[in-house]
Amino acid sequence: IDGRALTGSRIDMIDRGSFKMIFMVAMNDLEPRLARIRIDLDEKDRGKYYLTDVITRRLYSRKGEKLWSAENLKQGFALPLPPQERVLLTLSEKEPENCSIVDISETPRIFQKMVRQALPRITAYKEKERQRMQKEYERRHVKGVLPEKCIPLDLRGAANMGFKDEVSGDQKGGWFDQGSNDFSSMPLGNHVLANVPFHIIDPKANNGKAALILRGWGRSYFPEKISAIPVGMKANRIYFLHTFGWDPPKDALVLTYRVVYQDGTVRDIPCRAGNEIGGWWGIPVLKSAKIALECKNVLSSQINLQCFAWKNPDPEKAIQSIDIISAVSDAVPAVVAITVERPE
Repeated sequence: IDGRALTGSRIDMIDRGSFKMIFMVAMNDLEPRLARIRIDLDEKDRGKYYLTDVITRRLYSRKGEKLWSAENLKQGFALPLPPQERVLLTLSEKEPENCSIVDISETPRIFQKMVRQALPRITAYKEKERQRMQKEYERRHVKGVLPEKCIPLDLRGAANMGFKDEVSGDQKGGWFDQGSNDFSSMPLGNHVLANVPFHIIDPKANNGKAALILRGWGRSYFPEKISAIPVGMKANRIYFLHTFGWDPPKDALVLTYRVVYQDGTVRDIPCRAGNEIGGWWGIPVLKSAKIALECKNVLSSQINLQCFAWKNPDPEKAIQSIDIISAVSDAVPAVVAITVERPE
């Protein structure tokens, strides 16, 4: 009656001549709804019926008349629908017992009472949903990013695999070399992921290479280390867009980023499973990284990349380069993009 469509709604009738049952439900609605019901009986059905709500034991009358004709039912009536609960009406030629008689004109008042009673539950649900959405937002967004200070690094010279793989195990092609279990759905070019500007290489523009895949026990032919990715600037934070294949033990070291400063000093950044980095299948819960990208492939409805933000303890020192070192474990690391955020 309010003009909004019911969600998850359904109505069914079982017609047994002198006795009919009508099942109704609005399964996806959160709050009570006031619906207008019209029942169009077969033109041969000219009997008169008692209209009863079996659940509430209300026998609905119309202007003081307890019996409804086919024409009355076709004209329609307003009926409250509780959220996610089935409503069962009956049309019977025999008057049901133990029912309270309620004039159909009273249903809007009954509906308003239902709304008032449902309000605390709806308010509590909406608050719970708001908190859930806030947690999901926090899982997917890095706080305090300064996009105007962010500079994506050029990884073209270090990339060794594409995103699409044609043949599993041929040591060519893309991603983890698993055939169609690849990341061919990867968005290419400039994107803001987890609040961070990243650049994802287009393999067609880089001799088929876009991702940096490192060695793990399941893929011994990938490099153990990728050295000297040029940086040449100071950094407040460095953002790593990465993931891994296969499943190492929780908290196991997956890879290490080694930051080499221009003065020759270094800092190692360990990335551990379930902390700074997670698996690419599903949506992992990570202690120190954010879900940055969600896609799917032919085998999984959820594949992902994560963003790990590293706070540089020496922002006054220029960084010369970054090395990426695999732990050579159960995990096969993958790095897709790196962005440096310069100091303010």
